Amino acid sequence: MKRLVIGDPHGRWDALKKIYNKEKPDEVIILGDYFDSFNIDSFSQRECFENIIKLRKKHLSKKKGRFIMLIGNHDLHYMADELFGRCSGWNQLTYSEASYVLCHNWDKEILKMIFVDEVNKTIYSHAGVSMNWFNQWIKSGNLGDINTIEVKAFAFTYKDGGDFYGSSSWNGPLWIRPEGLKKCPYKDKDGIVWNQVFGHTEPYAPFKWEQDNASFYDIDCINTGYIVEEIDDETGILISRLITLL
Repeated sequence: MKRLVIGDPHGRWDALKKIYNKEKPDEVIILGDYFDSFNIDSFSQRECFENIIKLRKKHLSKKKGRFIMLIGNHDLHYMADELFGRCSGWNQLTYSEASYVLCHNWDKEILKMIFVDEVNKTIYSHAGVSMNWFNQWIKSGNLGDINTIEVKAFAFTYKDGGDFYGSSSWNGPLWIRPEGLKKCPYKDKDGIVWNQVFGHTEPYAPFKWEQDNASFYDIDCINTGYIVEEIDDETGILISRLITLL
């Protein structure tokens, strides 16, 4: 099985479509941030999001694998800005285009906060899952509950010396930066640190680091590269994970 992981689109439908058609994946994970762009107009951003929804429907109709759409901070602030305020890039025109389609599809549970690959001990999220944040909000100890907890858990925080950039290790999976995540990445009850794949922090090119026998991949955003994973059909075990540069 081929799994395609795409970083933050920010309205770039042509790039997303090109990657999908090239790779012909069995399974897709998009890491959130469908909106806010400095060079793509608000209507086109909404059109991109709606095209992704259509692609998802078409993909699933062919009885392929999952098509996961995660939420990013540049999406959530159009759904709940009264709780979280507005991060960079927010504007009234995009709000008019984004708020309905986002809230409508969130209600249908098309949009998720994280995706968990239990077999390969890998978390896919917009920004990463830290142990500090997890222990504060997920009392059950179940990673899957991140998709069902109250929205206020995903608010930005400056806790313990964090700054406006999101460096606090207490920030959640929509806001945390690599420097915060490195301080206390998620580990399970057996003390095993899990692999993580995320976007949110745009490097010059996708990059990877190793820590505590786990791998961390930052692939924000779609115009720098993406990940292709080959997974054994019978066991679900990861065979290879390749970063492809654009």
